[in-house]
Amino acid sequence: MSANSDSLLTLIDKAIHINAGISSLQSVTGPAEVKTDRIPTLEPDCYRAITPMLDVRFGMFSYWRNATHGDWLSVSEMKSLWSDKKDDYIQRIADNVKAAADNWANDAYGLFLPKRLSLFAGSPDILERIYLLWLGNADEPELLVYDCNGMARYKDLEEYLTAYIIDDLSRYNN
Repeated sequence: MSANSDSLLTLIDKAIHINAGISSLQSVTGPAEVKTDRIPTLEPDCYRAITPMLDVRFGMFSYWRNATHGDWLSVSEMKSLWSDKKDDYIQRIADNVKAAADNWANDAYGLFLPKRLSLFAGSPDILERIYLLWLGNADEPELLVYDCNGMARYKDLEEYLTAYIIDDLSRYNN
């Protein structure tokens, strides 16, 4: 494992610890799924190659409930967003994403093609969400984060987690 992988593991562990201390909701992670080499986008049957940072994240656990900015989805949950027959949990997340796209002028889903976006995190109850934005030949996808503060854009998962850990809101609406 590289130093960068160790750093990301540490950041994710810190985020889990911080989140557990500030939320009254139980924060639960699921066991890692079978290793994957691709991430589903919001366009059915369209995938992006897994990146080093996402490989670390999905290697730790499949999902993280009551995480930062909604629930971090597993790869299988991301893929199930395509299904016509979603379970109630995924349907509620999909409904919230659609509501945001239809009613929030600057929502990523309304601005970018579905093949450029993956839903990294979403909530069945509120409009918090994180999109992965796949641009050109970038090494890692950008993260577009939506919550009650508005929208923030981060160059990658490491930058996002660092900002979360130090409670840096400077990226919002800039």
